[in-house]
Amino acid sequence: MASDPRLARLESWLAERSWELPSQQVEPLLAYLDAMLLENQSINLTSIRDPEQALILHALDSLSPAPLALAPRRALDLGSGNGFPGIALRSLYPEVELYLLDRTGKKLRAIERILQAAGQASVEFIDLDARQAASRKENKHRFDLITARAVASPEEIGPIAARMLTGSGNLLLWLAGESQAPARLGKQILLQEELRYSLPEPAGRERKLACYGRHA
Repeated sequence: MASDPRLARLESWLAERSWELPSQQVEPLLAYLDAMLLENQSINLTSIRDPEQALILHALDSLSPAPLALAPRRALDLGSGNGFPGIALRSLYPEVELYLLDRTGKKLRAIERILQAAGQASVEFIDLDARQAASRKENKHRFDLITARAVASPEEIGPIAARMLTGSGNLLLWLAGESQAPARLGKQILLQEELRYSLPEPAGRERKLACYGRHA
């Protein structure tokens, strides 16, 4: 994988945005991306089939939390679909205990096959609707990081995350660059930081990452 030209491009993009990560943390994400695109030929996981666009819209976009000062121990990705951005959290935080949630069981089973094909350790799966998961006693204040991309509106996600976040936990929401990140999601979840960034061609667009935390 060290000779993979995509690794140099990805590291260059990361460095331009001050998102530097060690190569050994980035390489597994490329292996997962390749296996996901192959699995996508059998089950519809993404409409992005061009490898160059997938590199940007899945891998690079998912690494945008890199400059944030976070160190989660247990993370949950809501509506994982094809595994992004959740799988990228293992590149950002190698020691994290990762949970992927999706209400479509066949997608979670596909992610398991993708991880196996990429030669990577499995993660924990939650085969439930997000609201169902939030209502479970065992998930109350269980996660110190919750992520969501293209799942639902911030206003819908906020109350769900509030029930599952620890007292010092964070919620990360990926938004289009022109979107307005609400300053507050319900009574408990407040906007702490907003990161704006541009994705390069051939999938150029403006993006925003909103980092929320629980109100003290």
